[in-house]
Amino acid sequence: MDSNEQFAGRCLNTIRMNPYWWTVEADRIAFCDAIFAAFDCLEKSGILLEFDQDDMVRRLYGVSGGRVPVALEVLRAPLALGGQNLPYSTKTIARAATDSGLERDPYQSFFQEEPPSDTELIRSYIRVMADAGLEVEPMTSHELAIMRGV
Repeated sequence: MDSNEQFAGRCLNTIRMNPYWWTVEADRIAFCDAIFAAFDCLEKSGILLEFDQDDMVRRLYGVSGGRVPVALEVLRAPLALGGQNLPYSTKTIARAATDSGLERDPYQSFFQEEPPSDTELIRSYIRVMADAGLEVEPMTSHELAIMRGV
């Protein structure tokens, strides 16, 4: 590797794989596709889903800040706690996530009665990026306003 500068340069470059950003349409679609695929797998395994899937995608995005593996862990929580035969509802998932220690403040609000707003989803993404020490470039004045308030 040392003898080939081009190869060494490519190997040593940092690759950033940011979470999906709700306000970027392609990212939102990719996140939704991944979660809908997980819903499909759950249904094919015989689990009854008793929630609005579009609503649950928003909630899972809020909890995960756009990180699909975190969202999948939240979806897996009822199974990990022995809920193979229970129907999946918003309350079941929220309770299992809390019991398994996956959901902590300020994320508990994502499983309240009202679904999270776009502002809450943007804040979640910004919080995840800030926790990782990464900057977020706002693309709209709304995002800039949220970033200044975070």
